[in-house]
Amino acid sequence: MSDIQVVEQKLVKLYDDELLAVKAEDSQVYVSVNQMCDALGIAAPMQRRRIRDHEILSEGYALGSILTEGGKQQAALLRVDLVPLWLIGIQINSVREDIRPKLKLFVQRAANVLAEAFQEGRLTADPSFDDLLKQASSDVVEAYQIAQAIMKLARNQLMYNRTAA
Repeated sequence: MSDIQVVEQKLVKLYDDELLAVKAEDSQVYVSVNQMCDALGIAAPMQRRRIRDHEILSEGYALGSILTEGGKQQAALLRVDLVPLWLIGIQINSVREDIRPKLKLFVQRAANVLAEAFQEGRLTADPSFDDLLKQASSDVVEAYQIAQAIMKLARNQLMYNRTAA
């Protein structure tokens, strides 16, 4: 486990839950383990221990200072690319039956949604929003899609300029 320097933090809406995502000094994105556990109704101390003891998960486990309503606090964080690996290790029988569909959705979407918050500015995984975007007949939808394409193009150009320099 390592300590990271948090340079940016965002609350990201993932269906009915808000999760804290942070960007570290090394540009890696992490999520609060406690908030993920709270959203899934599972015991955070046991999951933190499981992550620390796992050979691969432990490489992306860190502590970082986050800002809360009560001031700065240390938080247990997991790098978002490892979230699906962590989640598939949770025994389905260990979560309440009403939470099981959410666990499946988190496995499928959490890492991408959390990472996108720092790449494209998208702070929601609302499926109804995705459905709206599929209806390309609206001028507003078309404007949104053009804006997203411009953002992606600018990001790619920035990344290219960084590697070419």
